[in-house]
Amino acid sequence: MKSFFPGFLLLVFLVIVPFQPVLAVDIDLPGESALLLCGETGQILYEKDPHMIVEPASITKIMSMILVQEAIERGEVSMDDMVTVSRYAQSMGGSQIYLHAGEQVSVRDLMLAVAISSGNDATVALAEHVAGSEDAFVRLMNRRAQELGMENTVFSNSTGLPPEHGEHHTTAYDIGLMSLEFIQHPELLEKTKIWLDYLDLPGRQAMLVNFNRLVRFYPGVDGIKTGHTTTAGYCIAATAERDDRRFIAVIMKMESEDERMEATRQFLDFAFRAYIREMVVKEGEKVRKLEIPTARHPEVEVFAGTTLAPYIRRGGEPVTKEIEIDEELEAPLKAGQVVGTIRAYQKEMFLGEIDIVVKEDTPRAGFLSILWRRFVNFLMNLLAPR
Repeated sequence: MKSFFPGFLLLVFLVIVPFQPVLAVDIDLPGESALLLCGETGQILYEKDPHMIVEPASITKIMSMILVQEAIERGEVSMDDMVTVSRYAQSMGGSQIYLHAGEQVSVRDLMLAVAISSGNDATVALAEHVAGSEDAFVRLMNRRAQELGMENTVFSNSTGLPPEHGEHHTTAYDIGLMSLEFIQHPELLEKTKIWLDYLDLPGRQAMLVNFNRLVRFYPGVDGIKTGHTTTAGYCIAATAERDDRRFIAVIMKMESEDERMEATRQFLDFAFRAYIREMVVKEGEKVRKLEIPTARHPEVEVFAGTTLAPYIRRGGEPVTKEIEIDEELEAPLKAGQVVGTIRAYQKEMFLGEIDIVVKEDTPRAGFLSILWRRFVNFLMNLLAPR
């Protein structure tokens, strides 16, 4: 195995924690492409042709909601902003809340309409408010997709409606990346977990019902998005949290809404039944003591920079923990400086890694101290038995 840093010393420790390889699973999902992720780490637990090019339908709106939320967090948009609905937004077909051109609706209400009932008209109204036009917003969507590593994704609109021109496609893997970003925004999950709500619009009331029936019928589900068109089939990106464990399930191209709901339920059942989160190393845990001759105090303790707690398959194989430390470290060292890494594996399968860091500033020793230590080491080597 290649070292993380040149000249690193590799130490391997065996940690007895159960795991099973990612594809050795006892489920057979419908749909043509699927992915199961842990929400905390992004670790892939199951995959079925995850890089197959598919149409995302309304799952597209995950990215639209991310961009609006990020604009809100940057202070560029406010939840209280009143959005004037355009004729273009009004013209959207498919799922909608029947907005009328010229009426004003708050960003807060439009976000609820997108998150709960997948309103295409509400999505376009938000896109125009954030970027000036849907085309400009779509450019932001594609840029953000590239930033997230979604290499096989191209958006041509903000809604997921079949495009009149251009390409609009993604993969289950890319949807997984997008979903991992979505769950970093708790405010979005607070909206996507709502089963039923009402909006007071100018002159009328709109009822919002969530197309993701799992938010009502499956404990712990709080998002994210369903999708359906004739060519995309029935698809879903769902997330659920129970007992401090969060999973993300993506299933694409199913044949019916009932199949979508049942397959996702089985997928999540499998995740909660089969996987536990195992503590390998805690943040701040002492890793080892290093000898750094150029430091004022030559014995320097180093620590785990964050927690390493991958998801482990119940009743599986042992996991190895590999620690790599830079052998060529020289003082001074700064607090928080990375000096190595810890990786967890099951056989050859990578489970995750964290940095090893110095906790406190480590000043350099004076010239005479370093010279004296080198002289002592020289004498000890000279007098050592041969």
